[in-house]
Amino acid sequence: MVNNQNSATGPDANFQIRLYESSGVIEYVYGKMTIGASSATVKASIGFTAGSNDNDFVAIQNLSTFPFINIAASEPATQSLVNTATVSNINGLYSLIEGQRRLFRFTPPTLSGSAIANLQISEITATTASLQWNDTYNNESGYTVLRSADNVNFSFVKYLPANSNSFIDSNLTLGDTNIGKYLHQQRETMQPAM
Repeated sequence: MVNNQNSATGPDANFQIRLYESSGVIEYVYGKMTIGASSATVKASIGFTAGSNDNDFVAIQNLSTFPFINIAASEPATQSLVNTATVSNINGLYSLIEGQRRLFRFTPPTLSGSAIANLQISEITATTASLQWNDTYNNESGYTVLRSADNVNFSFVKYLPANSNSFIDSNLTLGDTNIGKYLHQQRETMQPAM
């Protein structure tokens, strides 16, 4: 993101963030990236975080060779990729030509294993159901449990950690139809590409 207090009119930063829900891919695409007249010092960083632990974030280290880092202790060095008030285009990011924009693509690693196997429901009462399954993935970061009455609109129930193989759903209502989805999550390490 760019922190810029330019008093001039017109955009100084033009970029897109593209989120691809089906694949988990995140893209940052840069166009006009300029430090305008009368700007305060512009600071920028590129990446994202989900916490302060190793592998919980990924960030670019410099705008020349574009190496990425996901070691938490090194994150402060990535937070001032641009640190100037000099009027100019931001080297490494600036492009006005469609099809030649600077693109950073973050792709989650492929999930290793097979779909949840042997899902069993037991210990059913008026308000609870116990679910068990075989955890066949070996690199998931967890599971998201969702619930629906119509198999179209789902609401979040719980996030389960990696290697989970059971869940007790204790918020059921007698007489309601409940359809569950148990989605694997793979989000811990992103592999950046240019």
